[in-house]
Amino acid sequence: MKKRTFVAIPVHANKEMKNKIKTFRETLRDDKIRWTDIQSLHLTISFIGETEVEHIPLIGKFLGQILHAVGKNEIVVGGPGFFGKPAAPKVLWMDIGVPDEIRTLREKLDGYLRDLGYKREQRTYRPHLTIGRVKSLKQTDKLQSFIENNKNSEKYVLPLDEIIFFESRLSAKGAIHLPLKVFKL
Repeated sequence: MKKRTFVAIPVHANKEMKNKIKTFRETLRDDKIRWTDIQSLHLTISFIGETEVEHIPLIGKFLGQILHAVGKNEIVVGGPGFFGKPAAPKVLWMDIGVPDEIRTLREKLDGYLRDLGYKREQRTYRPHLTIGRVKSLKQTDKLQSFIENNKNSEKYVLPLDEIIFFESRLSAKGAIHLPLKVFKL
């Protein structure tokens, strides 16, 4: 049996950041976008994917062993962007600056997961906060304008005080994230 899993930092948006996300949504309100619930915002450190159930306690234990190197810190949420082609973006996001310890954590975790037989992402890690997934976008000029006008906007400094090993259950309304193990920093 397998479960879909990932490791992430929960992101608790402050009032100003919530307002920026709301403006982002309002700008593209006429387009078909599945917006991320503000209560579910998270920064994925490592998407593991379909995980053998017997590996879940092993991964949890490994995380507990390597997280001693990550203490309480901060993440910095920046400007908006997207993945995909300008004419057909797929994912809308906000940039995130993370401490070096998070990149090191990802490298160690990916090495461990490779040893367990999991394929790992080959692309360079690009920390981001997914704001929405685009179904269709008619007015790409509005998106481009919003990004251009906000690329150097206010940065939001938020606490990094826990990391969570999640199960992700897919549903018609989107993914439901269930904590498997919570690590307080």
